[in-house]
Amino acid sequence: MKNHFPKCSQNPDNQSKQTQAQLIFKEDQNSEGEARIKSWVLNPHEARESIAKMIIIDELPFRFVKNVGFTLMMSVCCPSLNMPSRIAIARDIYHLYVDERVKLKEYLVHSCERVSVTTETWTSLQRINYMVITAHFVDNDCKLRKKILNFCAIYSHNGDDIALVLRKYLEDWGLASKLYTITVENAGSNSTACTALVGDLKQHGHFLFSGGELLHVRCVAHKLNLIVWNRLKVVGKLLKCVRAAVKFLRQSSNRLQRFQDYAVAEKIEKKASLSLDVPTRWNSTFKMLSTALVHEHSFTKHSKRDPYYNVELLKDDEANRPPNSDDWKQVKQLLVFFGGFL
Repeated sequence: MKNHFPKCSQNPDNQSKQTQAQLIFKEDQNSEGEARIKSWVLNPHEARESIAKMIIIDELPFRFVKNVGFTLMMSVCCPSLNMPSRIAIARDIYHLYVDERVKLKEYLVHSCERVSVTTETWTSLQRINYMVITAHFVDNDCKLRKKILNFCAIYSHNGDDIALVLRKYLEDWGLASKLYTITVENAGSNSTACTALVGDLKQHGHFLFSGGELLHVRCVAHKLNLIVWNRLKVVGKLLKCVRAAVKFLRQSSNRLQRFQDYAVAEKIEKKASLSLDVPTRWNSTFKMLSTALVHEHSFTKHSKRDPYYNVELLKDDEANRPPNSDDWKQVKQLLVFFGGFL
């Protein structure tokens, strides 16, 4: 008892000896509107929870808590806090996820009558198949909400595997009987998945609106992308020409710097930097053409002053060539076409 008493946190004498910081809170005012000084005591649990939230919100690596700069700042601002290791902070984040998952599940049970789901699958560079499931619903205040339910690995992109994972997680969240529609890309495996899911849900006694006939909704954005790219095949050579020119300039920092100097000479805003498109996303092609059109005169000047410009483009493909004045006129017309889909 003699050894324990001086260290006991419940001892009033020891509480008065704890390190306290004197802070002024503007919201803590007396009746005359004057700020009052209020004592503050470190809460290690809240401090570690805030660090975990910082890692999540700012998308920082777990090892960030051991960075020299961060530990230096914390040693000055909060010297009494015992900084957690990267393993401890990962454990804190997982516990935070579990707590938030329980809150979200409770919220979904009481705040939505029907839920529409969107899902997407893809394969990473490590050849791992992933799927994300997102719920869309109108809450009790008539506000549209969107919540990511799961980000998980799946066996394959086979329709039956997709349906199996979807049913499992919908039942885990208690949403299987509240399911209204599922929006997916216009792919054969997704059609198979929706058909299999309807059968599984009916077999397990879950209610489906209109018997599941309206469950499968094809993504409008994906359809729109297919429509636009079907028409862009007509001007495929023009797109290939502009894409090759942009790619050539972006491959070297020296070329890009020289090109930017031409842009300054032509009094072109630096914000309109060159952008290379993703061939499967038409909006990225629109951005590439619109930024390239701003630098039309810079492309012309670069073509005259860089002897390797024409040679390199022809080396990659004999059909390639630098964009000329006629090409830029077609680009202007093409941007008008794109404007109808924005």
